[in-house]
Amino acid sequence: MHPISAPSSLPDFDPNLRPALPTSGDPADSPLFNRAAQGRYELGSTFKIFAVAQGLERGAITPKTLIDTKGPMKWGRFTIRDFHNYGPRLTVEEVIVKSSNIGAAHIAIGMGATAQQQFLRQLGLLDVLPVELSEVGRAAPLVPARWSDLTTMTISYGHGLAVSPLHLAVAYATVANGGLKVKPTLLASDVRPTEADRVISEAHSAQVRDMLRQVVVRGTAKRADVPGYEVGGKTGTADKPTASGGYARDKTIATFASVFPASDPRFVMVVALDEPTARINGSGFRTAGLTAAPVFAEALRRIAPIMGMRPDMNPDGEVPLLYTMAGGE
Repeated sequence: MHPISAPSSLPDFDPNLRPALPTSGDPADSPLFNRAAQGRYELGSTFKIFAVAQGLERGAITPKTLIDTKGPMKWGRFTIRDFHNYGPRLTVEEVIVKSSNIGAAHIAIGMGATAQQQFLRQLGLLDVLPVELSEVGRAAPLVPARWSDLTTMTISYGHGLAVSPLHLAVAYATVANGGLKVKPTLLASDVRPTEADRVISEAHSAQVRDMLRQVVVRGTAKRADVPGYEVGGKTGTADKPTASGGYARDKTIATFASVFPASDPRFVMVVALDEPTARINGSGFRTAGLTAAPVFAEALRRIAPIMGMRPDMNPDGEVPLLYTMAGGE
C-alpha cells in the first residue's frame, strides 16, 4: 500500500462552518466536492507517457525510435494536430519532451485498442480506486462507449477518457516507481508491492523517468523545475467538453503530473487547474506549462521543508533558496 500524503481540493471549507449541500447548479462548484478524488476530467498530454510506457514494455519502441509526426494527421473526417510543427519525425523521447499529439497517436494505434485498454486497466485508470474515501465510489472513470481506433489515438493524448487527478497520480506512481502497481491508501502502511503487481519492467520505468526529467529540463515544463529536487513530469492542457457536445475553445483543464526526485522517486504530485489563465506581459495563456507547472514549483518550495526534504547540493556547493515557513509566511 502507498500512503497518500496530502490530497487537496479548492474551493475548500472550514469543517467548523460546514456549508449546506447544493440544491441547484453544478455540484462540482460546491466546496464539499472533492475535485482531487471525485472530479473526473480529461487530463490531456499527461497521458502520453502511458502510450510510451506501453510501447516500451511491448518491445514496439525504444526512446530513440523515430515516430512519424508529419501533420496534420487525417483519420476519416477527423484531423489530429500538434501545437507546433515538429517536422516529419521525432524520436519517442522527443514526442514526450515536445508533447506531440500526432506522435502519441501513431504509437498508440500501432498497438491497438484492445492492448491500450488492457494497459490502462493495469494502471487503474478504468476502475474505481480502492481508497478510503466514500466519494471515490461515485467517481468511476468516464470510459468511451465504443473504443474505436480514433478513440485509441485521442486517449493517447488525454482526450476521450475522464479520470480523477488521484487516478492520474496513482498511474504515474506505478510507471515511475520501478513498474509495480500502486495501491493507494490514506492509512499508514508498510505493505509493499510484489512482483505479482508488476506492470512494466524496472528498466522501462527508468526510461520513463528519464523522459519525464527531460520534459522539465528542456521541454514544456521548464517552469516546474526546482533546483535540488530533480523534478520530472509531464504537462497536459485539455479543452473542456461542453454540455452540448464537442469542446470549448477557450476553457481548459491544465495539469502537471510530477515525480521527484526523478532518478529515485519518493513522491508524485499532480496539480490540476480548472480554466486557468496566466497573465504574462499583458497577454493571457492557458497552457499547463505556464499555469500548472509554476504552481507545482511554488508548492514544492513551500512543502519541501515541512516534509523534511533537503535539496541535493548544486555542483558549486550552493543550496537552492527555499521558503522556511517562518516569520511572515
